Amino acid sequence: MAKQQQQTISPVKNFIAGGLGGVCLVSVGHPLDTVKVRLQTQPKPLPGRSPLYAGTFDCFRKTLAREGMRGLYKGMAAPVDGVTPMFAVCFFGFGLGKKLQQKSPEDALTYPQLFAAGMLSGVFTTSIMAPGERIKCLLQIQAAAGGQPKYAGPMDCVKQLYRQNGIRGLYKGTALTLMRDVPASGMYFMTYERLKNALTPEGKSPSELSVPSVLFAGGMAGICNWAVATPPDVLKSRFQTAPEGRYPNGFRDVLRELIREEGVRSLYKGFSAVMLRAFPANAACFLGFELGMKEVTNPYRLPLNINESLSVSSAPSFTGSVYARGNVFEESFSTQQRYEEKQKRFLKTTERECMRKEYEEEQEKKRQKEKEKYSVPPPPSPVLACRSKLKSTDILPSQPSLLHHGWTVLWRSKGEDGKKG
Repeated sequence: MAKQQQQTISPVKNFIAGGLGGVCLVSVGHPLDTVKVRLQTQPKPLPGRSPLYAGTFDCFRKTLAREGMRGLYKGMAAPVDGVTPMFAVCFFGFGLGKKLQQKSPEDALTYPQLFAAGMLSGVFTTSIMAPGERIKCLLQIQAAAGGQPKYAGPMDCVKQLYRQNGIRGLYKGTALTLMRDVPASGMYFMTYERLKNALTPEGKSPSELSVPSVLFAGGMAGICNWAVATPPDVLKSRFQTAPEGRYPNGFRDVLRELIREEGVRSLYKGFSAVMLRAFPANAACFLGFELGMKEVTNPYRLPLNINESLSVSSAPSFTGSVYARGNVFEESFSTQQRYEEKQKRFLKTTERECMRKEYEEEQEKKRQKEKEKYSVPPPPSPVLACRSKLKSTDILPSQPSLLHHGWTVLWRSKGEDGKKG
């Protein structure tokens, strides 16, 4: 069972933070990605001749000498344009995969469940990843081939591919992209969550992990990801950059040709470049993701309730002493922790205020009941109650005459006594 303090999973927040993580990944990792693709797609040398690139560092040196720094960033426009939605969808798929497996928000997921959620994210990203990978690979190898470039840029590449083969030309290699990304994404996210939980101190939340721990967990997740993804990635790069009709049976022809001509080791071409790229690029990706999640979940970015909102002046500044000390991320995390403590104090105060209002409302209700109780008129006396129950038919018809006769006699007797006196 994954040891983690569960928080409410929001795929939308994962979407936003994942886009930031993807931008960080491409910015750090694209130069070595160019080296990787060129190593994977270089032609087999003729007998008696040396290969175009002797290895990772030779490819890096020759690219830098011939094309400068811009040569290492060839084809970056395509992944940058696609990386924000791609990684946003990737992290969205992972968040959705976790949420679908939870019966309640408090449920902790096992590592096989995290692996399954990661595999779902790989399915989500293929629709965006496949055309972007196709364009990127074609732009990366055309400079190494020499001669006049065939494509002026990413948009020109898209137009030419669509003109030649329609939408199928853009999505060439989709099956291999799926074969690469589904298991690799499962390993990617499972490794990251596993290391995050292992590096979290006892009694703390994984969201409070330090920057070095986030970088280490993200870098190792990237290495595990590419250890699984490298063989299908080699097949994908070969297939996507091959001329039309060279591999009529798809990736099976690519696999047979590679093993027949270069052996099983050819499936790990460019492995050194992949590993050199994997750690820093994915460390930057997860650091960007964690910072993005802290930003989108920051309660001080929006009013806390209808009656109270934080002013802009109360928000902390990340300039000045923070940058002067050169420890921006550490200060950001410590400031965020102070935010969270302040928010907890505010919530406690709000809870006490709500309890006080509830108590006052209950007392007011009691006073109203007491007032209503004593404002009721007293019940009538027993005599009046009896009289009210009597009916006119209860008195005999002779009674009024008898009473009248009695009063008359009494009055006459008193009158006669008065005369006598």
